[in-house]
Amino acid sequence: MHLVRTIIGMGRTLRSRFSIKTRQPLCELTIVISNDKKRSLIQTLEQLIREELNVKNVRFDCNEDSVVTLSAKANFKKLGKLSALQ
Repeated sequence: MHLVRTIIGMGRTLRSRFSIKTRQPLCELTIVISNDKKRSLIQTLEQLIREELNVKNVRFDCNEDSVVTLSAKANFKKLGKLSALQ
């Protein structure tokens, strides 16, 4: 149940961050979780998650690359001048 509460809390935080009211239904929620045991526990309470977050469909994915893209850009002012390699 603690894991389901965490998921619901994160969902509410995302709705708040993007100014989407809970009354507005969403098409889909993607939960990324690689642990099969935890995934099966969450799936038993999927209906509760759908009701609390007002989403029509909950999708489970074990590959976080499908929803997250990481990139980095150097801040050269903070890094300083590049010294010559000897």
